Amino acid sequence: MRRLIFLILGLPYVFSLYNLAKFPASNKTDLRGEGDLIIALMYETHIVGKVRCGGNLNYDRAVTPELMRLRIKHYNDNNNILPNITLGYVYLDTCGGINSYTWRSMELLNDLNGARTTNVVGIVGPYSSDQSISLAGMTSALNLPTLGIYSTSVELSNKGRFEYFSRLVPSDAFATEAMAEVMKTLKWTYIQMLYMEGSFGENAAKNIEKNTKKYGICIGNSQRFSFDYSDDYDEIVKKIVKTKKARILVAFLSPQMRTLLFKAMERNAPNERFIFVAADAYGREPGYEHLQEGSLMFVYNGGKDAVFEEYFNNLKPSDPTIYWTRKVWEHYGNCDFETTCQKYNKMSDVKPNLKSAQIKVADGIDAYAYALHDLITNECPDAFKDKSILSNGCITGERVLKYLRKQKFTSLSGVKYSFNDRGDMLGDYFIQRYTWKNKLWEYDVVGKYSKVTEELNMFENLEIESICSKPCPKKHIYVQQDLKCCWLCRTCRENEILVNNKTECQKCPEFLWPDSDEALTCHDIEDEYVKWQDPLGLLLLILSIIGLIGNVVIIVLYTIYREEKIIKASSRHFSVMIICGSTIGYISVLLLVAKPELATCLLNRIGFHLGATFIYAPLFMKTQRVYRIFRAGSRGKQRPSLTSNRSLMITTLIIIGIQAALVVVSLVLWPPASERIQRIEIEKRVELTCYSPPISLAIPVGFNVLLLLCCVTLGYLTRKLPENFNESWYIFVSVATTIFLWIVLLPTYFTMFYVYYKVIILGICLITNGILTLLCLFLPKIYAIFFVDDENIESSKGSKIAPSSVNETTS
Repeated sequence: MRRLIFLILGLPYVFSLYNLAKFPASNKTDLRGEGDLIIALMYETHIVGKVRCGGNLNYDRAVTPELMRLRIKHYNDNNNILPNITLGYVYLDTCGGINSYTWRSMELLNDLNGARTTNVVGIVGPYSSDQSISLAGMTSALNLPTLGIYSTSVELSNKGRFEYFSRLVPSDAFATEAMAEVMKTLKWTYIQMLYMEGSFGENAAKNIEKNTKKYGICIGNSQRFSFDYSDDYDEIVKKIVKTKKARILVAFLSPQMRTLLFKAMERNAPNERFIFVAADAYGREPGYEHLQEGSLMFVYNGGKDAVFEEYFNNLKPSDPTIYWTRKVWEHYGNCDFETTCQKYNKMSDVKPNLKSAQIKVADGIDAYAYALHDLITNECPDAFKDKSILSNGCITGERVLKYLRKQKFTSLSGVKYSFNDRGDMLGDYFIQRYTWKNKLWEYDVVGKYSKVTEELNMFENLEIESICSKPCPKKHIYVQQDLKCCWLCRTCRENEILVNNKTECQKCPEFLWPDSDEALTCHDIEDEYVKWQDPLGLLLLILSIIGLIGNVVIIVLYTIYREEKIIKASSRHFSVMIICGSTIGYISVLLLVAKPELATCLLNRIGFHLGATFIYAPLFMKTQRVYRIFRAGSRGKQRPSLTSNRSLMITTLIIIGIQAALVVVSLVLWPPASERIQRIEIEKRVELTCYSPPISLAIPVGFNVLLLLCCVTLGYLTRKLPENFNESWYIFVSVATTIFLWIVLLPTYFTMFYVYYKVIILGICLITNGILTLLCLFLPKIYAIFFVDDENIESSKGSKIAPSSVNETTS
């Protein structure tokens, strides 16, 4: 079955087997070392050219074969690992390109005589993801473990296609997980994504989309770049700038694509600044440093082999060496190896670049060495003594793969390795921030993400903002836009709360108001009514108390001087009733500044109406009696009927009784009660007041107004009476002034919008009644008692009417 799969997968290449001989196998492309178990290394040291392996040598990578030889030698000299078993190697230079790995793997499976090489236990390589994809399917069909060096594509985690493929680097899926964790931690909720077509870019982009979606991070702009560089880079930059709130640009691009992008950014948006976030494949392009300042790179630990560096730097031209090492001598020493290079004492004199030494190649040899040692120890320990057992079912691709993925070790380069069940390395990502200083790129490690523990530790708080919309202020709803993390903020009305996760406004029920902090719940509005401690309420209270004190003083003085003629002439019974009416008014004012309840509302309704009637009914009786008596006297007629004190008192009580009946009817039809009123729903104001519709006031008030009009009319008609009967003039002044004030205040009362001020106006009306009554009716008499002699009062008397008739009626 495996053979069939191999045939299907390798069909395009099987028809070209005859071309294998055309691959320039030589000491410039191949290197072999004998051993009991062979580890194959497929790696490119030549740059791809028009002629296969005819390109230039990549001198930074040319040290790799020497590194491989030294690491193999380390294990062959180590009696603790694979004792009595030697490791061999096959190094095949793939010379760049994608499909060349398949060519070289087919050569690997056939030696120069066409016989199958049976003791190759695994492959270290290829270098990139696309190269691994072209190779791993075939090697998986042949049960040949393959250990990728820098192949990070997510696609290679598909074990249905690449069962025998593992890698010495974390998958791009882990890098995108680390990126998403950083975005979540730094609260970057709005990003842009730039990726190249192909397995590497497209799979990385899919994983970014998946991980950002999990954390509620939005991708405002996603651009796919074509391999043929046919995209309109100017238009791409315009889209990037249009979405410039997303300052984070997650990039999975080739160097050529990045260069074209930076050129377009320089043309179209030289002053815009973005933060590039990339994985290990990202490089900083020269000439555009200002556009890449602050870029972040997610890198894994590449390790460092100090033993190899010391070994390589101490190599002498006279030491036995291989083709690639001789070329390193010539390149860095600018010499010919056979002649002029001999002048150098050792390799360190020519200062080779060892920073690009592919340490992962050596780490791959470590992984196979540990896996093979554990495999033989557990499955066929006798093979350490009898090597023939190795080829008799001990070493199989399935077993090598099993033990390879179970390894947890620290390589000689210092990197800790462990693998998941898909063969992906579980490692740490270091987050490096790059800055351009003194014409050099410098970086500092700002964070670390561990795939093993799935924990992120940020060493610095990067103050970078990349959000579509900022959180709405308090009492604002979120108006969602197309993307989840983009919204507009809208203010709710004053009487509305935020509902449905702050996305809608909802009006509070009547008499309720949103809480002052977040506007999330409705609370009862405190009732507003005239209180004693309010300035206006306190003023009414003080004036009422002064009025009551005034009334008490009048009563006391009237009692003391009750035998004075001027007191007798003023009808003491009526005076008492008038003072009672004034007192009722003052008491009603005191009730007005109390909390509206059933009792206070009932007493207020009764006191307001009857208090005025108690004042104006006696005044009406007094003025009509004087008017009728003097009118009859001026005509020479006898004294009118019903002018005695008794008849007038009865009539007054009847008038008061009528008003009382009207008040009772009003109370029955419109029962008093306290009620809450919120006149404007968007204003935080609820008034507590007594229920009294205008119609309930109309009849009782109308009755009192009728009494007022009668009093003022009669008072006006009797204004020219003799001076000793000029009390009518004071009544006229009192009532006329009251009417004038009521004409001003009562319309204001009925048109006033807020009940609070209606109560104040009502209190002013009642206090005005009492004060005018005190000033106009009682104060002149008190003044006369103390400051006017009786003789002056007597001498001022002069009238055409017989005094005896008047005295009888006014005593």
